[in-house]
Amino acid sequence: ATLALVDAGVKMRDLVCASSAAVMKKTTTEDDTDGGKTKKKKVTYHAIADPTEDEILQACGVVTIAMMPNWKECTVWDQFGKMPIEASSEAMELARDGCLTCWKFLKACLVQQG
Repeated sequence: ATLALVDAGVKMRDLVCASSAAVMKKTTTEDDTDGGKTKKKKVTYHAIADPTEDEILQACGVVTIAMMPNWKECTVWDQFGKMPIEASSEAMELARDGCLTCWKFLKACLVQQG
């Protein structure tokens, strides 16, 4: 949409870029340290960038942000699901990095076109 606005000659302060990250939950079972029959469940969370529809459906949460990188401003922040704050922060950083990468490609497209 940003490239379409630029192509139409609409003046903008910055290029708006968006990216998503999904938080996946993984549960593993480990033997108790004393060698007994007791099993401990360990839950870990990890974020993945640019999730597919299937990954979104399996995720425990998704973070989507849109930002103007030159201004270092977030224009949209959408988060849903249930996840620990650490996993949410990791997903937010991953989505932010995705926005910055997208912004670099958008700038390159505009320079080549112009």
